[in-house]
Parts: sequence; structure tokens; C-alpha cells
Amino acid sequence: MREDFAHATPSALTQTEGAGASGARAAADLLLAESSVRVAALAPRRKAKSTVPPCAAPRNYGWIVAIQAVFYLGKLLIHPEPVAALDELWAGAAIGPVPGQLVLLAGLAFHGGWAAVAVITLRARRGKGRARTAPEEDRVLELARQAA
Repeated sequence: MREDFAHATPSALTQTEGAGASGARAAADLLLAESSVRVAALAPRRKAKSTVPPCAAPRNYGWIVAIQAVFYLGKLLIHPEPVAALDELWAGAAIGPVPGQLVLLAGLAFHGGWAAVAVITLRARRGKGRARTAPEEDRVLELARQAA
């Protein structure tokens, strides 16, 4: 069993002697906690810097969902046959027993809802310009030290 834990600390080996698989799991957990503490102690505290503007992802999602909505409407208009009357559009949009008008109304409410939230929150960047300071005490690091 010592060959399996050649890199383990003596305390981990003593805890796992004759303990079987559960002891091996405990030793692995202990080693992970000890190495996390060592790495955290060596790592310099740096501010996280992102190269992506903070609002880029929501803007991209808006375009993606808008394009999907346009394609869905295009699909309703041409598949399986081009729509000649409004009744055919309602029939093509129907999902099982749910009428097509209700399905399209729900889609309109969904897209209108996310568009409204996007417009309302466009300028709501509460944290912009504020300095981020490191916490005085690192609770996760302390927990890892206690576990080790």
C-alpha cells in the first residue's frame, strides 16, 4: 500500500494503514486539502482582469435569440408548404392541442420580456468603477487548513 502513496505525507499514511478503500479516499482528500493550502499561500493576490467587455455576452445572446425567432417565423411561413392564408399559419404554429395563436402569443411574450429586461438593465452597471478589495480573511483557506 505504501507504493500507492509514495508522495503522501506520513500523517496521511498512518491514517490509511489497513483502512482499505475508504482510507485511500480520506488520504486523497487530505492531500488535496494540503496542496490547496500550499498553492493558496504561494499564489499572489491579483485583481482579475477580463479582456471581454462586461456587456458583450448579453448583447450576443440577444442577437442569437432574435435570429432564432426570425428563423422560426420563416420556418412557419414556408414549411411544409408556403402559407397562403392566416389559418394555415395558425395551424402550422399549433403544438398538439395548443392553438397556434396561443403559441405565437407566448413566443411574443417571451421575446418581448427578455428585450424589455435588456433595455431596462442596459445602463444598470452598479459595480463599474469601484475598486475590488481582497477580503481580510480567507474563509476557504482557513477551512482547508483546519481540514489538514
